Amino acid sequence: MEYIIKTISKNIASIREFYIPVKLKFYIGHAVASLWVIFSVLISLPWLVDLAGVVTMPFALLIIAGIAYIPGYLNAMLVSSLLMDRQPKFKVEYPRNEVTVMIAAWNEEAIIESTLRYIFTEKKMEVILYDYN
Repeated sequence: MEYIIKTISKNIASIREFYIPVKLKFYIGHAVASLWVIFSVLISLPWLVDLAGVVTMPFALLIIAGIAYIPGYLNAMLVSSLLMDRQPKFKVEYPRNEVTVMIAAWNEEAIIESTLRYIFTEKKMEVILYDYN
């Protein structure tokens, strides 16, 4: 059982290391979104015909496109892009150079202390605090 778990975790790790170039992600996203719109159009044909009986066909097509086709395309593109996206690992865990944190504050006396305590726990941090009051 332990061998199976190790094998599966190695396979998942190798899948996560697989990189899809941005241009290819773009084309795959559009292809998935286009297929989704084609599927949506085929399903909505009876509703389109029924609505065309109440209003004209071009107006019915505009209504359904505005309600379903265009938002469906955008959502399918977004979901497919997010599913293909792999965030790169953080490259610099311990920076050599000092990091500057700028904080703009307005009447923050009651809660700014916890923020500053957290920031000062990190090494090599410089804080610039702007209090506008």
